[in-house]
Amino acid sequence: MEFVGSAPDPVTSPFAMVEGRPMYRLRRYFPEQTAAGPAALLVPPLMMTAEVFDLDTETGAVTLLHRAGIDPWVLDFGSPATEENGWERTLDDHVLAVAAAVDTMRDHTGDAVHLVGYCQGGMFGYLAAAHRRGEGIASMVGIGSMVDWTAAGLPFGPRIANFLAETVREGSNITDSILKTWWDLVDPVNAVRNRVHTLRHRSAPRLSPAEERRRRFMAGEGRIGYPGPAASDLLRQFAIGNRLHSGGFVVGERVHSLGELTCPILGIVGSKDQLAPAASVRGIRHAARSAPVYEVGVDAGHYKMVAGGVAVRTTWPAIADWLHWHGGDGPRPEQIVDMPEATPRPPRPRSRAQRALFAPPRPARPGKLLPGNRISPGSAWGARTSSRDCLLYAGRMRTEAAVNARIDAVVRALIAVGVEPADQVGVVMGMRPGALIATAALSRLGAVAVLLPADENLEAAVAATGIGTIIAGRPDIDRVGEHDHRLLVLGDDSVRGSRKALADNATDLDAIDLRTVRLPDWYTPNPGTADDLAFLAVDVATPTPTVERITNRQWALSAYGTVPAIGIDYRDTLYCVGALSDPQVFAAAGAALVSGARIALARSATPRQIENETRRYGASIIARTGTPAVRQ
Repeated sequence: MEFVGSAPDPVTSPFAMVEGRPMYRLRRYFPEQTAAGPAALLVPPLMMTAEVFDLDTETGAVTLLHRAGIDPWVLDFGSPATEENGWERTLDDHVLAVAAAVDTMRDHTGDAVHLVGYCQGGMFGYLAAAHRRGEGIASMVGIGSMVDWTAAGLPFGPRIANFLAETVREGSNITDSILKTWWDLVDPVNAVRNRVHTLRHRSAPRLSPAEERRRRFMAGEGRIGYPGPAASDLLRQFAIGNRLHSGGFVVGERVHSLGELTCPILGIVGSKDQLAPAASVRGIRHAARSAPVYEVGVDAGHYKMVAGGVAVRTTWPAIADWLHWHGGDGPRPEQIVDMPEATPRPPRPRSRAQRALFAPPRPARPGKLLPGNRISPGSAWGARTSSRDCLLYAGRMRTEAAVNARIDAVVRALIAVGVEPADQVGVVMGMRPGALIATAALSRLGAVAVLLPADENLEAAVAATGIGTIIAGRPDIDRVGEHDHRLLVLGDDSVRGSRKALADNATDLDAIDLRTVRLPDWYTPNPGTADDLAFLAVDVATPTPTVERITNRQWALSAYGTVPAIGIDYRDTLYCVGALSDPQVFAAAGAALVSGARIALARSATPRQIENETRRYGASIIARTGTPAVRQ
């Protein structure tokens, strides 16, 4: 149902509340005089109210667009201080709200939607378009919207960003007063100008309602708080990982890249913008490499690009021309030019204190590996229990907490079928999440994982180890079923394999009711010490297969030693191509585990698949069978 009304303030434009959800309200402006031109959804940033697009009835963005024949819609997230569960909102919530609003607009207009976002609103538009794979999106406009965060000149480095991300995630919300102070510190010149402007008008004749509204908005009343979880997501994905630029950002547990977009994109670049410098905005050209990307230069700072004299004369007329052009009305406007390659800022000399502030992450170190010290792959996985991204496969993401929950579930299933500490259990799987989960679960139980090749060398490897139990994935059942061994089948939620009946010697671990499994008194999670056996690896390259014994100490030295060798840390995404039984892939995966990096697994080794997935995941380091890991 459509509820028509307008705000009580006479200086605002009339709008209809087309849709109201807990996460947002969707406004359609001038509902009784709907323009016949393209429909545009205006998306505000989180730290500003939606009124940034409707400051008065003469020069507000919605008014200017309506006069130019555009049908303006505005997405209103509301203030987290007044909305139900407002302080608990995540970045996903806001991006999915934009995606949902596009569907509502299409239902009303019957046409594709143009997304126009200011600051973070433009980022939300990019993210929502990628999440929808461009469906229903006619074009996108980002007004001062950063894409390359490394070019933004942030006042801190990855260590500080990581600390802030953890702090705000734990419930330290960012109120409007904190944001006002932050903006003043980031752009002190503009802050002083606004203060002087306010003092001058105190002694000036009384302002008109529209002028007073603009003054109060700029003085801080237009700023609202920022939910801690959303700020944490923003810092993790973009300030630390720069994934809007490189690819690999996550929305709703799905992994995306702007490189998949093909719709036209317009960037509004402010020559005086201190918050979103030109190089950071122009990062969209690199990120959306498959889309036509244009720009309009504006001689203004971050705020005045969207509200004020420059916005009235330049920004909104250019956007209206853009919308008409991509609506099929007229040729390409003269002020819209091809976006040039971003030119990064030259490095500036820093003091000792500044170097500390911008220091890169410290390399992971194992500490002293004394014989009785507990250390194992299982304990390394157990140290990663947050909501951070952890494992990427088949276009989906699993968090650290989800991976650990899965490991614990497999441990219970293994106990239910009689696996005990020190038992040697074979693992036959391709490079899928199940392979990592199985080896981690065996380590957490105190058993020994025997890494077996899932190829024609399997029979020789099994004979060399003398094992009697094998864990295999469903795609590997036929190969393993040829041998007379006890078979434990471990499924994978990313593989929609056959559910055919299993042989008599096979047990489906996922079919076990874990609620009935009682953990025995002897069970202690991660009991392995430095000198305990962790893995058995089989070298099938020689005429006679040889078995290599790998202790937890050796595993730790390999994992932690590989960290500085490939320069991996928690900002990276490691892309693994091949099998976990390969020494090079094995070492790189261990390094990613202990350093906090994301681990992405290839679905196949075809060149096209590898190229597509490395872009989608934003892979920074690639580990392949038979070759050392290399940075992209």
